[in-house]
Amino acid sequence: MRAHSYSLLRTILNTALADDIIAANPCRVRGAGSAKRARQIRPATLAELETLVTAMPGRYRLMVLLAAWCAMRFGELTELRRSDIDVRSGVVHIRRGVVRTDAGRIVKDPKSEAGKRDVAIPPHLIPAVKAHLAEHVAVGPDALVFPAAAGDHMAPSALDAVYHPAREAAGRPDLRFHDLRHTGAVLAAAREIAPDLPPSGRYESELGLAGRAWVGALAGMLEAGVVLLVDYGFPAREYYHPQRSMGTLMCHYRHRAHGDPFYLPGLQDITAHVDFSALAHAAADAGLDVLGYASQADFLLNCGITDILGAEDASDARHYAPLAAQAQKLLSPAEMGELFKVLALGRGVARPLAGFTRADRSHTL
Repeated sequence: MRAHSYSLLRTILNTALADDIIAANPCRVRGAGSAKRARQIRPATLAELETLVTAMPGRYRLMVLLAAWCAMRFGELTELRRSDIDVRSGVVHIRRGVVRTDAGRIVKDPKSEAGKRDVAIPPHLIPAVKAHLAEHVAVGPDALVFPAAAGDHMAPSALDAVYHPAREAAGRPDLRFHDLRHTGAVLAAAREIAPDLPPSGRYESELGLAGRAWVGALAGMLEAGVVLLVDYGFPAREYYHPQRSMGTLMCHYRHRAHGDPFYLPGLQDITAHVDFSALAHAAADAGLDVLGYASQADFLLNCGITDILGAEDASDARHYAPLAAQAQKLLSPAEMGELFKVLALGRGVARPLAGFTRADRSHTL
C-alpha cells in the first residue's frame, strides 16, 4: 500500500512539474514506488497445459483453453454466451462478466472500456470451440457457453472441484486458474518470435499481443475492400533478430528520448515498432488476403508521387522547395522512406494494387 501511495504521489508531482507549478519533484527515492509481487507466478509449459486440459472433464476443457490462450477471466468465461463467439472470424467478444457480491452473483460490464474487447481465437482452438458449442451448449444466442449443472452461472467451487485434481495431475498444484492468463501470454509470445534467437544471454523485446485480436476484429467488419497499415516496423525475422537484443521500445518526454517506460507514467509517449509478420499471419488466419507489403518509398513511387511533384512549377522556388523537401523526407532511406512500411490487407479485391506493382516484399513476411 505504501509503495502504491508513493507512486501515486510521485505521478501527481510529475504532473505539477510538467505544468511548471513546482520547480522539482521531491519524490526521488529509487524503487520506493515499486511494489513487490506478493507471489511469483510461474507460467505453465505447453506440456503441462496439455496434461491439465486432458485431465479436465470434457465440458470444462475449452474453459481452460480460453483462459490460457485468450487471457479470459473466470467471471468473463461464466457469462460468455453463444452469440459472443464468432467462429467464422475466429473472435470472441468479451462484453460482460459475473461478479460475486454480498447480494449474490450479478452480471456487470467491465470496469473500463478497455475491458470490453475482441480477442482472436488461435486457429488451433477453433475445432475445440466448434465441438464444445455442438456438444455442451444449448441452442439459442443467449445460451451460456459454460453453464452450471442447473443451467445458471457456474460457481467457482464447481470449477475448483475438477480443476484442482487436474493441476495435480499436471504436476502444478501451485497453478491457480487465474494464472492461466499469464501462461497464454507466454505461449503466444513464443509462437510469434523467430526460432533463431540467441540460446543464452540477455535479450529484451516487445510483443504486440493485441495486434492479432485487432486484425481479427477488423476482418469481421470488412465485407470487401482494402485496409492500408502504415507505420515503422519490420517482418518478424528482422524484428527479433539476435543483434536487436534490446528491442525497439522508446520513450519520449519533452523532446528527449530514453528507454525507461516506467519514468513519468502517463506523461511521456511510449512507442515501439510493428511486427508486420504477426499482423499478416493474423490477417490470413481471419480470412483476409495480404495484398502487398513494401517500404513507404516504394509504395509512394508506385503510386506516382514523382509525377505529382513533377506537375508543380519548379521555377517558383518558394513554392516548389518545400514540396521537394517534404517528398525527400517521405522517400529518403535516411528519413521515412525505408523505416516506414505499408501493409495492405483486404477481401474481394483484384491484384496487384498500384502501390505494390514493383518491389513487393510480401515474401519476407
